[in-house]
Amino acid sequence: MLVSPSAAIRNRGRIASILKPSRSPSKLKSKRAGLNDHRSELRSFQMALTNEDKEWISMQLERFETKLLTAFHDWASPVDMRARSHSAALRALDIEVESLADRVTKLEKPPQ
Repeated sequence: MLVSPSAAIRNRGRIASILKPSRSPSKLKSKRAGLNDHRSELRSFQMALTNEDKEWISMQLERFETKLLTAFHDWASPVDMRARSHSAALRALDIEVESLADRVTKLEKPPQ
């Protein structure tokens, strides 16, 4: 038996009302009887997606993936450019510090 999603929600509410805890033995027996009545219904319960539903879900997922990748690339491109420019600046500073370190080392050497 195929059931639409809205029917599934209605059934879930009906079944939940049967499963509410009870302290009285007589109420418990009546709830067990109610559960037995719905047991066959639950066994045959299935939700089915039509091909149209599957196609719609697929299109939504594709749109979401595209938006996510676009947002990531929009963010990553400037970050990558900044990282490259910072890397070049750090290399230039490193060379300059090394040069200054060599000059200081030469100045600190005692004459022989």
